[in-house]
Amino acid sequence: MANIYSWISFDIDKALAGTIVGFKRNNSLTDLSWTGKLSYDDRQISRYKVIIDGITVYVDSSGNVLETNPESSFTGTLLMVTADLGSQAAQGAIITRDASDYASLLQMQPRDHFAVNVLKEMLKNVPQPEAVDDATRIFYCRSAYR
Repeated sequence: MANIYSWISFDIDKALAGTIVGFKRNNSLTDLSWTGKLSYDDRQISRYKVIIDGITVYVDSSGNVLETNPESSFTGTLLMVTADLGSQAAQGAIITRDASDYASLLQMQPRDHFAVNVLKEMLKNVPQPEAVDDATRIFYCRSAYR
């Protein structure tokens, strides 16, 4: 089952704290390919940037697109992405996996091992990775597989 995300209004403080920002792609509630992490623009005060699909999008403190490099069709205002994984995957929760009632890591495919190692390296650059929101967790996991 695909994850369904909530798209909420832009908030500069939450965006700079690490919440995923971007645009809905084809009005999809499951596609995060036009999202990224907001950071300060080193070139100008009161400007911020996010790299989306290889394009640097420059925005103001309200999330309004000021310019893109290279030029693109990204216009309007950034949105923020939230998700709720619920308690089903929390430590101690009962999850039915198969008749044996346990998950075996021996059945990981080579791409899973690769993604795990990529994810480890990505999370080294994330301050307090255990504190990120659910949408950010999913973002990093999908990025590791990509």
